[in-house]
Amino acid sequence: MSFGGETVTIVTVGENPSIRDRHNKPTKTEVETTVTGCRFRPMPAREVIEDGGDKVADPWKLTAPPAPAVVNAKSGDEIKYNGITYQVTGLPRVHTDLAGRAHHVTVLAARYLG
Repeated sequence: MSFGGETVTIVTVGENPSIRDRHNKPTKTEVETTVTGCRFRPMPAREVIEDGGDKVADPWKLTAPPAPAVVNAKSGDEIKYNGITYQVTGLPRVHTDLAGRAHHVTVLAARYLG
């Protein structure tokens, strides 16, 4: 099923507790999954104040087929699109058809500038 002609890469970010960095923290792991048939579009930008400075939140909305990497995305995971990395900002919303089967998934993501 296609919701658009765009391809995104879902980056599932995790930790490997058996390999520690120099600060004894688990190392970061990343698993990339390419998802086709998507629509990734901008939403209205907004200003946010973080750590004493102003930043611009550039939010985007992904509509994708119900691929496992999209359905299981979590805050802290990433979406790569056209060479830009966006942070997933919430849980995916799975939309079902009349028979109760997963039809498509929407995910909100953003990049922060400034």
